Amino acid sequence: GGDANYWIGVWHLKETAACATTFVDSTLPVENGSCTDVPIATDGQLAGARKFDGTNDAVSLGTPITLNLTGPITITAWLYTTTGAGGTKQIMAASTGDVSVQNYAFEVNRTAARMSTVWGNTVIVTGNTNLSANTWYHGALVRTGSTGSWPTTLYLNGAKDGAVTGTANPNGGTYGVAIGALGAVAAHFFSGNIDEV
Repeated sequence: GGDANYWIGVWHLKETAACATTFVDSTLPVENGSCTDVPIATDGQLAGARKFDGTNDAVSLGTPITLNLTGPITITAWLYTTTGAGGTKQIMAASTGDVSVQNYAFEVNRTAARMSTVWGNTVIVTGNTNLSANTWYHGALVRTGSTGSWPTTLYLNGAKDGAVTGTANPNGGTYGVAIGALGAVAAHFFSGNIDEV
């Protein structure tokens, strides 16, 4: 749903080749994803999805200014985690390689099995629901507002799962953007399936 004129990126992750290394963005301007450690093709919620191994699989979207958003942002995805523990796992993030700064990070497991979001080196909001392993969920992060006042809401399967007005600002700058990873830090690679980001 929604007006496609306002979409900055849509990655269906349904490429049929088991070893696809290019993941098509369905919007304009096109910001296709690529990878060298390829998440494998698997069943998803809408056509195919990708299974991330939690070790080194990620879809890199490069460092485009269009995806390094420091203002309002909405990120949605279908997610299927294979663990409720084991450290923070990223759904999508824009950060430096050493994760010392970030414009946004949408994640699970920072607080056991819950969604959360981080920017400006600050945890902004954590969801209220513990996600069960091996179950599909639809997650969403919505950030509105402006400098010093960021009303932020997490949604789980369409219902509000946590909300706060944060005061920390995104770091700014042009950082690497990825699905399934936060920088190159091994502990943050997503473990499970992601679809329709």
